[in-house]
Amino acid sequence: NGNITDVKSMSLRVKEMDIGKKAVFIADKGFFSAGNIEMMDNEGLSYIIPLHRNNSLTDFSPLQCAGYEKNLQYFVFEDRIIWYCSYRSGACKMIAFPDGSLRVKEKKDYLSRTSTHPESYSGKDFDEK
Repeated sequence: NGNITDVKSMSLRVKEMDIGKKAVFIADKGFFSAGNIEMMDNEGLSYIIPLHRNNSLTDFSPLQCAGYEKNLQYFVFEDRIIWYCSYRSGACKMIAFPDGSLRVKEKKDYLSRTSTHPESYSGKDFDEK
């Protein structure tokens, strides 16, 4: 029904399936909001929601020093080492997964733009960004 929120609908489905605490909802970035988190917590739902990188809850400080991997944990997935760190932000448990491949790609893209768009990208701003 149009008058039932997505969270309430999920909670009703869990109750109908009689699976209790066995369900974990995995949402996309667009589903994250303080209101949705509060409703899911109130309904006793378990969830995983990725955040946009510019979300204020994201803490990049563990990833900003050289050799940051020594302070992180890792696991192997499809023959790749996946680094991660976890921390709390309010009542939420946060897990950050730095992507070394994406970091290299973004560095390359930024530095290549210093020659194609020098009015917006500069070598001196590279470290700050």
